[in-house]
Amino acid sequence: MDAAAARIAAEIGTLSEIDREIFRLCAAEGYAYQAAAEELGISHAVVRNRLSRVRTRLRGAVKEASEA
Repeated sequence: MDAAAARIAAEIGTLSEIDREIFRLCAAEGYAYQAAAEELGISHAVVRNRLSRVRTRLRGAVKEASEA
């Protein structure tokens, strides 16, 4: 595993349970926001906002790993 992948995996491990589930459903399994929201019993807006924050965190982690 390269440094960026290791950093992403570590960062995912620090996410809250709901953020990990949102990331898994949308990013890994290809769910649409609404489908993920229905699966998790939360609103579309919550999925959209939390996933945006998760992606921002992961981009930062990749940038850190690439600069190291």
